[in-house]
Amino acid sequence: MLIGTTKKKIEEYKDENLFIQEVVIPLFERLANFARYDKNGPVKIEFWGKDKRLEARNGIDVMLGHKDHFGATKHIGIQCKIENISLGSNASLTNSIETIKNQIAKAYRYTFTSPLTSKELTRINGFYLITSKSISPEAREFYRELGFVNIEFLDSDNLIYLINRVFPESQIK
Repeated sequence: MLIGTTKKKIEEYKDENLFIQEVVIPLFERLANFARYDKNGPVKIEFWGKDKRLEARNGIDVMLGHKDHFGATKHIGIQCKIENISLGSNASLTNSIETIKNQIAKAYRYTFTSPLTSKELTRINGFYLITSKSISPEAREFYRELGFVNIEFLDSDNLIYLINRVFPESQIK
């Protein structure tokens, strides 16, 4: 549960899978309900990152599927990191601009069977790059200039804002 979560707690994650399971998935489960996606049918969140061979093929750690307000099936790919994301040369190999760029490109090209319908082959409609630390303005601009559509960035500041918004019981008085 995200009650009592602070920016410091989020930034201290050392294990990406634990960050996904303890922060990202609970947050997106609550956001899906908050946005009332579940009113239109099931919301499916799958953690694809446990098997790194699968992630290497599709560039996605987590997939969120839902039906929008018009009944259209939507799929959002989520790639999570536990490091700062920047254009600087001090970025680690797994968080390098090129590595993340390739993961995003793979995510948009990858076709999979929709977990909502179990029938249709589909692709993601949007992408979230999430980190437990920070994403530099230059890195954000770099990815946008590559022409990726519907890409959103969430860093520790954004995560705390969202946690406090959709888990009001987590706000520390």
